[in-house]
Amino acid sequence: MPNDHSKSPNQTSKTNEASGQNIYLQRVASLVPTEAIAVYLTIDQLILTAKNDIPYKNVFWFVLAIMTLGTLLYLRRRHPSMQKALLGTVSFLVWVAVAGNSFPEVMKDVAWYNPIYGSIFLPLFTFFLPMLTSTEPAPAAPPPNG
Repeated sequence: MPNDHSKSPNQTSKTNEASGQNIYLQRVASLVPTEAIAVYLTIDQLILTAKNDIPYKNVFWFVLAIMTLGTLLYLRRRHPSMQKALLGTVSFLVWVAVAGNSFPEVMKDVAWYNPIYGSIFLPLFTFFLPMLTSTEPAPAAPPPNG
């Protein structure tokens, strides 16, 4: 049975490359708040179905504000780093701009807005997102005085 020492340099290189890709994908996944996006998309669909019966734009902005704050608080509990929590919250907002059905509807009166901008920005943002975070662990907090 072969062991790791019997691997050729090419096999070892491929293993290291796959490991690096897995780490990169894990970093992307940890910074995209899928739970918050799922909750928002569910509420967004409910808002859209009641569009003619409610003050649509006001409800949209209220839900977006509550979900943005909720996402930040949720991510802050999940990530000790404020930087990661903020990046995750921005990621949530980028996803809202692209995946939500209400956002283009609410923004249609804004002269410069075009849904293609979000569609272009999303993959670029997602690609660079892990590069914006430190790979170093946060320094340990000093012991409390006592």
